[in-house]
Amino acid sequence: MIIKILSLNKDNLINGVFIKVLTFWLVNIIGGILFRIAQNTTNKIIKVKLISKINAIGGALFCTSMMYILVYFGILLLINWPNFQLQNSVNESILAQLVLKGAQKFFYLIS
Repeated sequence: MIIKILSLNKDNLINGVFIKVLTFWLVNIIGGILFRIAQNTTNKIIKVKLISKINAIGGALFCTSMMYILVYFGILLLINWPNFQLQNSVNESILAQLVLKGAQKFFYLIS
């Protein structure tokens, strides 16, 4: 009976589910092994003091830029919200206008 379930018959639903589950686990195991190898290699390289400091500065810059972009899109969402009182509050905010103008310059520079 087990041989019938595991046979390579494409019409068998259990066989399709078994193959999908097996593929999922194989991809995760192989991906985990490759990720672990890459992690160990980069950890050995990053332990050098100069590279460690550059990595920390780069991470801080990346995090800051991601938060700035998140705030920018949040302000855009508030400006386009159908509540006029909220739109007026955002339009009168000096900080919101500064973020919007700064983001426009940033997007112009990277394009």
